[in-house]
Amino acid sequence: MSFLQFGPRPAARGGAAGLDAWLVSAVLPDTAPPVAPRPVHWDGAPLKAELVYDTAVTGMRTGVRAFIQEGTRRLLFAAGEYEVLFRIGPTGAENGFDIVGQVLHEGLPLGHASVRQSDGGSTYPTDQTGGFRLSLASGAHRFEVATDDGVIQIAPIAVGAPR
Repeated sequence: MSFLQFGPRPAARGGAAGLDAWLVSAVLPDTAPPVAPRPVHWDGAPLKAELVYDTAVTGMRTGVRAFIQEGTRRLLFAAGEYEVLFRIGPTGAENGFDIVGQVLHEGLPLGHASVRQSDGGSTYPTDQTGGFRLSLASGAHRFEVATDDGVIQIAPIAVGAPR
C-alpha cells in the first residue's frame, strides 16, 4: 500500500516541520511503514464545516498566490479546531479531477482521520501527515471526515463546474 506525504515528515507534533507539511504542495511517496488502522466512527457528533476560502470565488493575497498552480482550485474548511484543505486539479482523463487534501487539528497534520464521500463513496484514511488523495468525475460531491471528536460535514463541492 502506498501512502502520501506532503513535504518533509514531521519528527514530532508542532514546530516548523508541521508547518512545512501544511505549506508544501508537492506530493511525495512516504517510505515509512504503514500504521495499524484505527477504528472509524461515522456515527460521531456532527461537526459542521464553514468554508473559509475557495480560490474559485475569492482571490488570494499576493504572497499566498505563489503556492497556487495555474488551473487548480484550493478550498479550506474549518470546524472548531479542525481544518480540511482540498486542492482540485484536472487529470488527463476527460472530466477527471484529482483531489489532494489534508486534515489538520489545531493547525497540525492529523494522521488518523478518515475521509469519505458522504453519498456512499469510498473511505480514504489519512496518512501520517493528514494527507489523502482521490480521483473524481465532474459533478457535486459531499465529504465527511471522521475524527476523535465527531464527523466533520462539508458542504457539496462542485468539481469541474463552470466558475
